[in-house]
Amino acid sequence: MDRIITRNFDCDIIQELTDYILKHHRNSKNDYTKVAVVFGGKRPALFLKRTLAEKLKSSYYPPQCFSVEEFINYLISKKEIFTYGNDLEICYWLYEIGKEKAPQILAGREKFHQFLPWAREILSFIQELDMEDVDEDFLLKVKLSAEIGYEVPENINELLKSIVMLREEFHRKLEEKKSFTRGYTYLKAAQLVSEIDLSEFEVIIFCGFFYLHNT
Repeated sequence: MDRIITRNFDCDIIQELTDYILKHHRNSKNDYTKVAVVFGGKRPALFLKRTLAEKLKSSYYPPQCFSVEEFINYLISKKEIFTYGNDLEICYWLYEIGKEKAPQILAGREKFHQFLPWAREILSFIQELDMEDVDEDFLLKVKLSAEIGYEVPENINELLKSIVMLREEFHRKLEEKKSFTRGYTYLKAAQLVSEIDLSEFEVIIFCGFFYLHNT
């Protein structure tokens, strides 16, 4: 990041952002389409556009506003086409991978309907690993510790012993199907961003974030 500006919690962030855009990017055509603004969600974009209209008191071309997820999708779509997989289908892929590669994690849950709640827990865990870009070296250390035995239920130790392989196979399946999870899109965007041309924007402003994932 070239510049980070912090503000108190009680400041009007939309007013501050509007003033910043007008100070640094105002032009005779009232064209702000080369300014990209990324918010945590979708609603702030509506307030920004309204506040800009009140300040300019004329028609204008608004900045290109994104939620985090929309911006991540925008980045990835510059390189490849993908969809989001549905929860049940993705959990079934985890079931198939587990049955073939790590049958011990299916102990007592051999049928898909029995495994489904556990599959959702595994999926949530993998998504957190992806969003925080936890690397394989760290996970291998976790795997070794699990083989010694953490003081946790045995099914957790079995999962930790298999997590590197499960995650790799799961990512391979997502790539094969071009059907991604939310967590994997974060990881994918982080991997691709250095190759992506964003010259359509003069500036990209990330606004109103209290926490950022490692990706």
